[in-house]
Amino acid sequence: MKLCSRPTTTQSRVKNLLLVQKGLEDLQRELPLIAKELPPWKIIASLENTERAKSYQAKLEGLYLSNKDVLDQFWQRHPEYAVADGDFNLS
Repeated sequence: MKLCSRPTTTQSRVKNLLLVQKGLEDLQRELPLIAKELPPWKIIASLENTERAKSYQAKLEGLYLSNKDVLDQFWQRHPEYAVADGDFNLS
């Protein structure tokens, strides 16, 4: 009998959280002034309604646009953090 090696939803969610944590640590180490502009993880995790999610997304968009070159370079160095369009949405 062959056991399924596919991760459970919980396992994949934990893996995603660990990847996010690692990405934030890399961002803090490589681009500390930009990382400082991001709210703490607890605030991100506590986004409970659409209005706050939209506000946070607008803040991130502004942060990205004002730091586009260095953030694009960061993601070129770290393709493991790439997210396909439509794969991640706060709202």
